[in-house]
Amino acid sequence: SLKRELYFDEDAYDSSDGVWSKNITNETFEKLLILRRYVSLETLYISDTSCQISSLPRCLGAVGTNCPSLKELGLFGFGADNWKSTDAAFIAVSEGCPLLATLRLSSDIASIGPGFPSLTTLCMPNYYEAMRLDLLNSLENLMPGCPVLEHVDFSECFWISPSVIHSVGINCKRLKRLDLTWCREVTDASLNAVADGCPVLEHLDICQSTGYFDDGEFQSKITDASMTKILSKCTALRWLNISCCIQLAEASFDYLATHPSLTHLYAKDLPSLADRHATRLLAECPSLQRLEVGGSGGMVCPLISSQLNAIARSYAFVATHDSDH
Repeated sequence: SLKRELYFDEDAYDSSDGVWSKNITNETFEKLLILRRYVSLETLYISDTSCQISSLPRCLGAVGTNCPSLKELGLFGFGADNWKSTDAAFIAVSEGCPLLATLRLSSDIASIGPGFPSLTTLCMPNYYEAMRLDLLNSLENLMPGCPVLEHVDFSECFWISPSVIHSVGINCKRLKRLDLTWCREVTDASLNAVADGCPVLEHLDICQSTGYFDDGEFQSKITDASMTKILSKCTALRWLNISCCIQLAEASFDYLATHPSLTHLYAKDLPSLADRHATRLLAECPSLQRLEVGGSGGMVCPLISSQLNAIARSYAFVATHDSDH
């Protein structure tokens, strides 16, 4: 009962701290937590690839009742039928686990409840199909109930909606890291909300994709209008990936060159980024330590001169071309 970590997940299984759980069912899981009452448990991962759990709400209820010290909860791989959790199930976790700081979720879920007051990290990456409307609505409504969120990861959730990103912006005043890699619905309006509402943002990844989707070629919706606002208002920003944001142009590059805190910039596959822009970034951006430019995704990009290495000095400078991919 003093165990601090339990992994009902073959991918996360650790022979020293985990529990081999191929035959875990709803009843076994509930009995395990209720009979032992893991008062010191801080980390719990559950996956339906390792368990025969068919009712996630029942399991969440057992977690909320018997794991008062829980800090990290991961729920992975459950199909839509198993994920039919009610708000009440997540409310039980929120109320019974007041120290919960990290929540890692599979995307195929209907509802996540009204919020987690102590949550600092929300991760829901790698979901390529169209997301359920009830999930998108639940995520949008979740953000006001998570006032201390510092890290939100929706990377490679292709269909995360602008309204969810907007809700993050207006509700997460302490946000430091936002991962939106390959999120194809990132818009100027949603990024403007982040710029206005997240003054301590330090890490932003809005790398877009140059690839093809089932409905044709994708083109980034992000323009200078939102990027210049992000750069002017998020003065603590240190790490930025704008690769493949192909509509960015002169105005954004001018702001980048004068940003006071930027240390790492990834700006590949930007057709408007020319030699002179990269030269200015290296020469004038006061805190820059690493710059990556050029072509990496099959797009036609300006050739970045090898002469830039002469002024790179102590910077980590990486220039790639399509032929090097």
